[in-house]
Amino acid sequence: MNIDFSGVFFGLFFVVVGVAMIMFQKSQNKKCTEVTTATVIDNVHPDHGSTVGKYMPVFQYIVNGQTITQTSSLASKPKKYEIGDKVELHYNPDNVNEYYVPGYNSSKLGIIFILAGLGFSALIIAKGIFLGE
Repeated sequence: MNIDFSGVFFGLFFVVVGVAMIMFQKSQNKKCTEVTTATVIDNVHPDHGSTVGKYMPVFQYIVNGQTITQTSSLASKPKKYEIGDKVELHYNPDNVNEYYVPGYNSSKLGIIFILAGLGFSALIIAKGIFLGE
């Protein structure tokens, strides 16, 4: 039995990152208690102007008469939203620049990271136990 612990730790790193993503989203859900409707005013590329790749929506919403424009930190391909789309947006009343869009958050990606990390670690352990490599 020869288990490559560096591979196991690599997989567990993904688990930790996934758990952190889910915890961050839960924190956002607790803080962002006010709801408004935002308009998608643009879709920008995360790689600074490239016309290839993923898109990050730019949301614009109004709180207490103040217009706020925020570029999402999450990117998708293809575009999740088109310019002019209206989306429900939850924001933090103590910091109106802090927000999330239900269904467009890091929890799903966190679950993927956890499952991938556990699967990778399990494969490394099984390889060491059964193949002795």
